[in-house]
Amino acid sequence: MIIRTLSIPSILIALTACSIAPTPESQTTLDLTAEQHWVSHYWQVSRTAVPEYPRQAAQRELNGCVRFQLTIDSHGRPQQIELIESFPAGVFDQSARRALAKFQWQPGEKNPEAQPARIPFQLDFTLEGGGSNYDEAGTFCFISGNERSVASVSTSNNR
Repeated sequence: MIIRTLSIPSILIALTACSIAPTPESQTTLDLTAEQHWVSHYWQVSRTAVPEYPRQAAQRELNGCVRFQLTIDSHGRPQQIELIESFPAGVFDQSARRALAKFQWQPGEKNPEAQPARIPFQLDFTLEGGGSNYDEAGTFCFISGNERSVASVSTSNNR
């Protein structure tokens, strides 16, 4: 039986070589948080999830929105989801986060290598027929035109 021994330096060199090999996840992340108009050129939503309308919000006839910043990884999955602000504060946050975690993106025309990107994202919650705070929500969330939101999903509920 032949037993070969490797010296510690040769093992360290082999391990170091493996650890510095580039991986798709080590790509530089684009920061598009201030360049909202470019987001759809780099990443496009390919699968959404409709957030559950919180029962208390529906009973009180509340509209609102939740703004996030998140990173889309090279596989089109949301990572590092960070809540920026919401209206009314705390009402739709959990529902929006759960739904957003299920979203999927595909690379856009300017992103053939699927480079990860940090983006802003807004989910809107609106009731058919208005609601008790429709004007306030429309002003804060820009629901009527959604000029500030890169993407939005409106959910309707007639409860």
